[in-house]
Amino acid sequence: MGKPQSGFGIASFVVSILGCLSIFFSIVLAVILGSANPEGVKDDSIEAIVVGLAMLGSMAMLIIALVLGVVGIMSRNRSKVFAILGSTFSGLALAGALGLIILGLLME
Repeated sequence: MGKPQSGFGIASFVVSILGCLSIFFSIVLAVILGSANPEGVKDDSIEAIVVGLAMLGSMAMLIIALVLGVVGIMSRNRSKVFAILGSTFSGLALAGALGLIILGLLME
């Protein structure tokens, strides 16, 4: 029988999946709001604030998943599969979200 899975790794994997889904739906919501208003969404509107907070919360989840994944990878005598997957998913999603934010700021 193999090594038991790292609890931190499993937590990292679950939180990274939730963070990826959350950031995806936040971006979809932002696109829907942007396309619904031809003149654009005002920065101080309640919709823009909610979407911004949702994206920040999603990014916080991804950072937490990344930290949990690193802790899971450092665990001894535990399987590291879920820790590596969680770290990879959260790192890629975080990099993609930051890339979209930078792209949006450059387009203004």
